[in-house]
Amino acid sequence: MFDFIINNMFELILAMIIVYLFALFSNEIQNKYDYFKFVTYLTYFFSLLNRNIKLGIPIILLVCYFQVVDYVNEEKCQKRQEYEEKQKNRIKNELPPQKITYDNNRKPIKPILFDFHTTKARYDFVERYENKTAKEKLKIKLPANYFSPNGLYEQYLSYKIAYDLYQNELESYNLKQICIEQQKKSYWQKYWKEKCKNGFEFEIAVGNLYQEMGYNVKVTQGTGDGGVDIVISKDGKKGIIQCKAHNHPVGPNDIRALWGVKDDFKADYVIFVAYSGVTCGGYEFAKNKNYEIIDVNDLINMSIKTKKFS
Repeated sequence: MFDFIINNMFELILAMIIVYLFALFSNEIQNKYDYFKFVTYLTYFFSLLNRNIKLGIPIILLVCYFQVVDYVNEEKCQKRQEYEEKQKNRIKNELPPQKITYDNNRKPIKPILFDFHTTKARYDFVERYENKTAKEKLKIKLPANYFSPNGLYEQYLSYKIAYDLYQNELESYNLKQICIEQQKKSYWQKYWKEKCKNGFEFEIAVGNLYQEMGYNVKVTQGTGDGGVDIVISKDGKKGIIQCKAHNHPVGPNDIRALWGVKDDFKADYVIFVAYSGVTCGGYEFAKNKNYEIIDVNDLINMSIKTKKFS
């Protein structure tokens, strides 16, 4: 036997190297059985090329053995697939329709994984098993309750169907919300663009916005107000607001001037509302002070969060 292996060492080593290289770049060889089967086939091929009868006879027997094993495994795979398909169709037909629940905003609520012992581990087991090939499934022994009523597969399928339905509903909900947000933004862009055409209307609109936000609002009228257009108060804190509906950024002088009258009004904070924003000097002055600068983008976002949209 030892002499037989030595005499045919070249064919055996060559076959093993070729199969090893093939395994590196192919998914066909997944276990030791596949590896030895391919080595046998290649060795048989080399024996035919060299007309090596002594090597050919045992190799032929091995080839026949592997052919029989493959045939038996294919039969087992087919029977198991037919059985599983039959059980899955039965469970699917008997499964009650899945329903999605919604919160007060009509947003779908994510379904809860069925409450049974080690739920996540069992769910993952079914998920992994269903993703395996027919050959891989043959090596796995299924639990007795896998296809039974209210068993592993039924609970897995129930959750999977409910979750897929939830995902579809959530996608529709999110798309609808995006459309609504875009409509709101477009509406308030037009609204503030229209209000900035008239300075006093702009002040009234800003006052109404803060009133919607729960502030006590007083819009000053006429001159002699030190540049203050609106006085607001909430939770014992008082603030003064100046509004500028200009189509160009406001310079730092106006920003400083409003801060200068803060103490006259006994205000706790200052807000400067400029439709087109302020210059860098204005932002620099307001930094590290109880001073807020608001532009049209801020007004739009505040309106979306605060005011009702119809």
